[in-house]
Amino acid sequence: MSSTPKKGPGAPGGRLILEQFETRWKADLPMGKGARVMGLVGPVAAGKTVVSRMLADRGAAVISADEINRMLLAPGQPLLAAVIEAFGDQYLRPNGSLDRAALARYVFSDLAALERLEALVHPPMKAEIARRVREALGSGAPLVVIEAAVLYRMSAADLVDCVVMVTADRAERRRRLIECMGLSPEDADQRLALHEQLGLDRVPADYVIDTTAGPEAVCGQVEELWEKFTAPQ
Repeated sequence: MSSTPKKGPGAPGGRLILEQFETRWKADLPMGKGARVMGLVGPVAAGKTVVSRMLADRGAAVISADEINRMLLAPGQPLLAAVIEAFGDQYLRPNGSLDRAALARYVFSDLAALERLEALVHPPMKAEIARRVREALGSGAPLVVIEAAVLYRMSAADLVDCVVMVTADRAERRRRLIECMGLSPEDADQRLALHEQLGLDRVPADYVIDTTAGPEAVCGQVEELWEKFTAPQ
């Protein structure tokens, strides 16, 4: 599978330029017959989950990196113990769960700390994602979607055949963080700044979906993407 996707911006009006990338798809992939694996990337509050849900509604198997992260860091998991050992008991709640908000505030303010955390959590995350990709392909899914803002940072681009960047205007993403996710303006600004520093809105991608205008405007782009990727070879 390709690990060096090319940059491919959307056309005016948000429509996708698809034809130039048709040759990227393979009739028979190493892990399944004709199945395709898509990486869904983009900065915080860009709308990746909205897009992945639309694809799931059409029959895609969606793998969420955030969900896997939560599973691996659940109470009693070895990875949680390793994180607490590395960062301190102050991030462990009385009920044995990780104080994710507190740890996030710390690592989002210290890039070196973030990189230490990533070095712990990314390898097992990638391994579990790879396992789920194999499982989905084995079950005959027409499209497998890996929703992962940090796809490249965890060196998982080799698991996908195509990368779709989901983005939105910064002001709209800030609004979503505050109004929809309940972050304070200060925390919202911190996360936006970190994702800009990490370049999560500038990674290589084959296609771009802009969600600024909301779900209705996105639906047509997703439908076009789905039809192209699931068309008979």
